[in-house]
Parts: sequence; structure tokens; C-alpha cells
Amino acid sequence: MRALRPSKATVLLLCLGTVGSVAKAAYAPTDGIRLFASAGLRFDDNVLLLGPGQSVPLGYGDKGRGDWIRSAGMGWHAETRHSRQTWRIDGQFNRNQYSDYRNFNYSSWQHDLGWDWAVGEQWSGLLNLSDRNDRVDAGYAPGVAQDEVRDRTLRVRALWAPNAWLGLDGESGLTRERHSAQTNYDDDLRSATFGASWSTPRGSVFGVHVEQRRVNPVADPAAGAGSDAYRLRYLRFDLVWPLSAKSQLSGRAGRVGASVAGEAAVSRGIGALAWRWLASGKVAISLGIERDFDDPGRSRTPTIHRNRYLRLSDTISEKTSMNVEWRDEKRQYDATPIGCERTRMLRVSLVFRPDRAVEITPYVSRAVRSSQSDVDSYVDNQLGATVRLYF
Repeated sequence: MRALRPSKATVLLLCLGTVGSVAKAAYAPTDGIRLFASAGLRFDDNVLLLGPGQSVPLGYGDKGRGDWIRSAGMGWHAETRHSRQTWRIDGQFNRNQYSDYRNFNYSSWQHDLGWDWAVGEQWSGLLNLSDRNDRVDAGYAPGVAQDEVRDRTLRVRALWAPNAWLGLDGESGLTRERHSAQTNYDDDLRSATFGASWSTPRGSVFGVHVEQRRVNPVADPAAGAGSDAYRLRYLRFDLVWPLSAKSQLSGRAGRVGASVAGEAAVSRGIGALAWRWLASGKVAISLGIERDFDDPGRSRTPTIHRNRYLRLSDTISEKTSMNVEWRDEKRQYDATPIGCERTRMLRVSLVFRPDRAVEITPYVSRAVRSSQSDVDSYVDNQLGATVRLYF
């Protein structure tokens, strides 16, 4: 008689349950060193992000449109302080495995190494290195569901505050973005920002900043990708205004100019407005609208990106909370026949904390993308849950 063998997911859940009792006694949110392990399972009903009238391509055999995805991961946070210096190490690694589309299996991670420094009473800043790898967001890559993007970033920032109401700051950054499938979007981004901010005794903050970004696409001769760089120059005014003890308004406004090699420069207005309201001690609501150029790694030319969002968080009880997020994103491609693309997303999740070291999160999400091309339009629904144990 053939012996029964437990699945990998079953073994993982048993291991998490075994160490759970140890985690109860070992974990405290204020620990200088914190570890966690996680396991998750979700169903995606449109893995390939196919349009309503599209069928699964013959190259995938008899696979259906949907699939189950298992994930297992671990993470850590370490922090130490000496005098006014703080050093931080954060990391997270996840392995995601598909039941049918096994060639879509991938690893995602996020690592950060940071130093928050201070010299005297007036100077402070940060030095940060980060490395991130993840599957491209569904709003960007229909038909290329297996594309992964890796960003490696170096940031340096300094702030001089000669008194309690004035601050002068500068920041420089370098990012290398690489794609596993859409290599024509690979680029190097350099940025520099300088500005000043003024604060009032009542908590309002007003700032003005100038920023320049240079995007250098990495040419791919096999794909025929160009290597022309372009620049973005920002002038931005920022405002944070506490309306009351429970409500805050923040926003920014300005202009950005884009110059692409061999083309006429363009200038666009940018801005954002956000309102946050603590409706009660348990409910928080955020509303916002944004208009800016899209992330450089998403388009070969400057693209207008508009975003509206609504976020709600509700602490139902001491151990249960609910989070709701709705987003409506629109991208305007002036120089291509695609024209306009719109993606609406809704995500609802519950967070159960039966113990301070245990977190269980079931969730459901829906993304609807509409485009002038049926190939780039789709509906994608996901249902899943994750379990996380802290040590």
C-alpha cells in the first residue's frame, strides 16, 4: 500500500504551528531585533491577464485561466542606536510557486540598509541602500504576467535646521532598474533635489523644492530599443495643514518639464491633494488625487499618470481590523496609438491578531483595466490569505 506523504504546504503550516508557541514568549514589538516567518495561499482567476474574449494560448497546453499560488517567506529587522546615530537593517524574502503555471514561479525580496545620522544640533540626514525584486504590477503589463522588475537604489540626504521653523535640505539618488521580460524598459535613473521648508507653531508646513531626474534607457540591440535619454525638471510647492486634531490636509503643486533627445521639450502641470480624517478612535479615512509623470521604468517617453484613491481602516476590536483600498489610475500616452489606459483596483483585507506574535490576513482584490486595445484590457480577481509569525 502506498504511504501518504504530506504536501510541502502542509509541512510548512505544521512547522509554523510548532514554533508559534515559542514565538508567543519571544516576541515584543519593541525588540531591537525582530524576525518573522510567513505562509500564504491565493487563487488568481486570470494569471495571464487575458482580455474577455481571449483564450489561453496553445503554448500553455490545457491549462485554465486561473491558478493557485503558494508562498513562503521570512523577514527581519535589526536596529541599534548610539548617541544620535541609528543603523537599520530590514529584509524580506518570499518564494511564490504556481500549481499549474510552474514556469511562472518567482522569488521576491526587499532589503534595506540605512544610517540615520546627526551632527550637532542642526545637521541630520540619511544614507540608504535598497534592493527590491518583485512581479510587475498588474496595472502595467497585460500579456507579460511573468515580468519581474529589480530596483537597486542608493539615496543620500542632508538637512540643515538652523532654528525650529526653517529647514534646508538636499537629496541625491541613483537607481538601476532591470526587467526579466520587458528589457526594453531597463534604465538608470539619477536624481537630485534641493529645497526649503517652513513650519508654524500650529503644525503647518510649507515647502518649495526643485528636482532634476535624468533617465538613461539601457539599449537592447536584440529588441531594437533606443538609448536616448530624457530629463525631467520639477518645481514643486508643498503644504501640510492640520485642519483640526482629527483632520489634516496636504498637497503639492508645480510644473515639470521633460526634454527628450531629438524632440521638442514639453511642460506639464503636476499636483496632488490628500485629506486624512480620524473619524473616531478606531476609524481612519484617506482621500487623494494625484497627477504626475509616470515612473520612468514604465514607458519609454514621459507619460502623464493620474491617480485617485480612497483608503479606510477600521479597528473592529482589540484583535481584529479591516482595511479597504480603492484606486483609479489613468495613463495618457500622447505619442503612441495606445492613447489612454485606465486601471481600477479594489482590495479588502481583514487582519486577525489572536496573539501579539501571530497575524492572519484574508483578503480579496479585483482589478479592471480598460484600453483602446482589447488585448490590453482585462479583469483579474484574487482571493487569498497569509499567516505571519513574529519572533
